Amino acid sequence: MEIREAIEVIKYASAFNSDNSRLTVALDMAISALEEQERNRWIQVSERLPEDGDFVVISLNNGYVSIGYLSRKQWYDYNAINFMYNGKIVEAWRPLPEQFKGGET
Repeated sequence: MEIREAIEVIKYASAFNSDNSRLTVALDMAISALEEQERNRWIQVSERLPEDGDFVVISLNNGYVSIGYLSRKQWYDYNAINFMYNGKIVEAWRPLPEQFKGGET
């Protein structure tokens, strides 16, 4: 089962649970956790590309992980160096994590 499908099943099941507030809270927490997992998964470049200019975490064919961006169908690292010139191929990407907010654990 894919994450998105699991989220939809839980949402559907929680619609029938109006009596148990503890269960409702638990189901809402499960949905939030699954949505966070979905947002932060590795996305293969064959599946989808990020928006041009958006900095993302990238995984290269040599096992290296870096921060980079896509511009006009070319991948660059955070220093604007084109990966193709170094023989490196971006295989997957994921969004950058959100900035730390004080008081989080």
